[in-house]
Amino acid sequence: MYLGRYQQGQEVPFVLLTKGSTGVPVAPDAAPLADVYSSTGLLASGLKVPALDGAAVTGLFQGFLYLDESYPVGHYSIEAHWVSGVFTGSMLLYFEVAPGGDATGQVLALCYYHRPQADFLVQQRTSGRVFKGKNPRVA
Repeated sequence: MYLGRYQQGQEVPFVLLTKGSTGVPVAPDAAPLADVYSSTGLLASGLKVPALDGAAVTGLFQGFLYLDESYPVGHYSIEAHWVSGVFTGSMLLYFEVAPGGDATGQVLALCYYHRPQADFLVQQRTSGRVFKGKNPRVA
C-alpha cells in the first residue's frame, strides 16, 4: 500500500491490521515488527509497532517513522511482520521522500533570550534537538 510523499523532518504514520490465515483480524503473540528498506538495502530493522486501540479493535496497530538525515530523497518500503500461533503474516508499505524539509524537524517552541552581550533565539525542534541563533534581526 502506498503511504504518500513526505519530506525530511516529518513522520510517516502507518497502520497495520494483523490477520490470520483465514483473513480474520487476530491479536498477534507479540507486537508486530517493522523493517525499513531503501533502494540500497536495509536501513532499520526490528522497530516495534504499538497497538492503536487493542480494547476496541483486535489486531489494529499504528507506528510512526521519523524521517531524519538517514532518509534522503528517494523511495522506501516498510515490511511489517507478525506471528500468531503457527501463522506468520506480513504487510508491505511504500512511501517517498520528496525534496525539501529539514531533517531536524519543525520548530515546536521558540524563546527570545536577552543577554547584555547578545540576543538569542532558542528553538526546540520535533527531532528533540535544541538550536540557538545569535543576534536575530528583522529586515
